[in-house]
Amino acid sequence: MKKAVCLLCTLLLCCVLAGCGSSNAQALTVCSFSGQDAACSVSNGVIVLTPDTGILDGGNLTVNKEQFSDISFCSMSIFVRVDGSEHSLLNVESVDMTNGTLTLDQELGSISGSAFSPDIAAALADHLFFRLDTVSLSGEKQSVEIPLTVKTITELPPV
Repeated sequence: MKKAVCLLCTLLLCCVLAGCGSSNAQALTVCSFSGQDAACSVSNGVIVLTPDTGILDGGNLTVNKEQFSDISFCSMSIFVRVDGSEHSLLNVESVDMTNGTLTLDQELGSISGSAFSPDIAAALADHLFFRLDTVSLSGEKQSVEIPLTVKTITELPPV
């Protein structure tokens, strides 16, 4: 939670300072997201949107260790589903090449860029999902998909 608050404050400060003295300050939207089911949870996710770019911090993944043991491969995705199509925002894959196992409780990472088209940005509130696909050492495959709840923290109109 401290990481998300620190990131949020830093991003807000940068955006405010970048707009100081500028006659064409851009709109800014800051959202948090989280979600859970019996298998896993995603917490402390943050999305920052301006008309030109977006920043997504995937937050923290926590898994039910009884359900996910001896994992040798995992794929984690945060995506938006619009009209039956999936639009990937963040993908992380890990594989253990040492005959050991992976630890799935981790930070999901972040990304910034122009992947947030107006259609994608508009769909975030109701259509954001997390998917975890795993393969165990014995070859057993598992897939979990959970909807993510998005809450708008700050919304500043253009000046």
